[in-house]
Parts: sequence; C-alpha cells; structure tokens
Amino acid sequence: MVSNYNKKKESSYAKKHVLIIGGLLTAAGLMSLANEYVGKENNTDLNVPARIVDNVFEIQKADDTWTEIPIKGVNMGIAKPGHFPGESAITKEEYLRWFKLIAEMNANTIRVYTLHPPAFYEALAEYNKKHTDKLYVFHGV
Repeated sequence: MVSNYNKKKESSYAKKHVLIIGGLLTAAGLMSLANEYVGKENNTDLNVPARIVDNVFEIQKADDTWTEIPIKGVNMGIAKPGHFPGESAITKEEYLRWFKLIAEMNANTIRVYTLHPPAFYEALAEYNKKHTDKLYVFHGV
C-alpha cells in the first residue's frame, strides 16, 4: 500500500534529500581505470575535457587550462516512491529540481548505476547550460 504524499508538508530535510542517497563517491577505482586511458601525454588524438594527473581529477577550462576538481557527489537511483523500481516515473522537471538541490548541497558529481530515461540526460544538459558550476556524472552501465 502506498500512502499519499503531500508536497506541501515536505520537511526541509526531505526537500534537500528526495531520492538522493548522500555520500561521497569513492573514486579510487575510477582513477586507476581512467589513468590507463587519459593520462597519456603522447596521445595527440585524444581530446577529453577531464583527466587524472597524480591521482587527482582535473577539468579543462574554456581557456584550455586545467584545474583540480574535488569529487563531492551523490548516488541517484532510478526508482521513485509510489512506483515500481523499473518504472522510470521520474519527470524532467523533477530531475531539474533535484539537480538544483544537489548543487545546493555543494555536490558537483552524480553517480548513476544504470541507464536513466531520456528525461535525465535532457535535464542534465539543460541544467549544465544554465549554470557555471556544472554537475558531472559517473555512469555505470
């Protein structure tokens, strides 16, 4: 049985943590895997906006300089309360609202462990176009 969810009665805590399982991402495994492909100085064919140098993530700025980026992230599942786990009931508007809340938590990274519906990727692209502090994604497949 699913209880009715009254948005007007959401607590401040719930507004900031809806479907976001907080926690820092452990990136050591990703670093070692990415180092194998990205950290090669002699590969002139490779053009990527991020890299790992000395086990530190860096992103490329508009002026082609590189800057360190600390990974502060959250996990995001595909399930939504009141729906079956694989139902993909999350709307683009909900994703946009959640991305704003994620940024307000001072996180800059989202980890998703599976493919999300197109609304996720559309909302992420829209969010990142409008904000200077981008949200980055670690994507499992």
